[in-house]
Amino acid sequence: MKGNIYTRQKCGICGGPLRHDERRGGCFCPRHPHVAAYRQFYVKFGRELRKCFRTYAEAERFLNGIRFEEDKGTLDFRDYQADNPLSFEKLAEEFVDERHAETNLSDNYKQKLTRVMKMAIEAWGDRNVKSIGRREIKHFLLGLNVKSKTRANYRSVLNVFFTRWLVEEEILTRDQVPVLPVIEFELGWRNFTDWETQKKIKDKVRELTWDLNPKIYVGIDLLSIYTNLRPLDLLRLEEGHIDLHYGVLDFPRPTKRKNRRKTVRLLDEHVEVLDWLKRKYPALPGTLFFRHHNAIPPVKEGTPFGQKYLYVWWKRACKLVGVEGVDLYGGTRHTSTTQLAKLAGRDAAKDASEHDTNKAFDRYCQLQGERAFEMSKLIRRAQGNGEKIVHLKRRGGG
Repeated sequence: MKGNIYTRQKCGICGGPLRHDERRGGCFCPRHPHVAAYRQFYVKFGRELRKCFRTYAEAERFLNGIRFEEDKGTLDFRDYQADNPLSFEKLAEEFVDERHAETNLSDNYKQKLTRVMKMAIEAWGDRNVKSIGRREIKHFLLGLNVKSKTRANYRSVLNVFFTRWLVEEEILTRDQVPVLPVIEFELGWRNFTDWETQKKIKDKVRELTWDLNPKIYVGIDLLSIYTNLRPLDLLRLEEGHIDLHYGVLDFPRPTKRKNRRKTVRLLDEHVEVLDWLKRKYPALPGTLFFRHHNAIPPVKEGTPFGQKYLYVWWKRACKLVGVEGVDLYGGTRHTSTTQLAKLAGRDAAKDASEHDTNKAFDRYCQLQGERAFEMSKLIRRAQGNGEKIVHLKRRGGG
């Protein structure tokens, strides 16, 4: 049979090697059969596998297990190599490094990926990736103190690692990949307002910030007009991405759109104001457009806006005009999308917002669809044909 047990011990009488005798269950001296080994055992199985054991019983169990795996056709020598090539930590770090080297992924996605894999490494360490199944992944995800949407996002990262990357790298076969648990979640709805209130808030932002830095108002105004713009993309806009000749903003690596760049056509009024701002605050093409001017310490002149900077000014303006519960996203993109749908229809509003799916669009456009609205009018017309609304009275005369 393939494989054998060896020992580094020598015969105490003649100094010769001790040979394995499976029938007697040990390693003995051929010349002095009563001399048996009691330590320093190791198993050799082909050229690929060599493993040490303290006792003969441990070595025997291991050898029998290896023979059984080979008979079934499931033997993987990587499971027993000293450098542990199937270590989750090693493979996760390699996965993260490769993803960070890709230029078509957004910085936001790379940060999320790094965060998820770091937490998974803390949970599973050097554990063999083949030993991590659906149950282990489920316990890991449900043990995170995050909201259901975030948990679902983390699950999507692990899904790419297990079901795509490990298979593409030929580390696991399709049959060895675990079936990840389904994470149910329901996205919350943002409060929105109307165009009249939106204008009041924007006017207040202009009043508060124009002398300090007109780019604050301009940024919020752009978000309210171009409903396919996201605040994070806007803040990453570089000077060289503003093409005033053709009147477009160019976003080479927008969020939510892998492998596709985004361009936004500008109204003439925005071409003019951006031209004025570029001349007022000249900078090199690679400089972020939305940066601090007339900065008040500790803010440094020329540093980029933080992710919450426009939001802070929006909320300050909301408070001064008496509007509560409407954040920057709800007050700009959501409000404009919903109001646009009232004017031009949901399909037009969806095209303007560039949502790929109806489910995502429904959160931005909180307006009943045209088909459902037409059915409501049909019901009313049917009710009008001789039918009346009946007011029921309580029994007993009330």
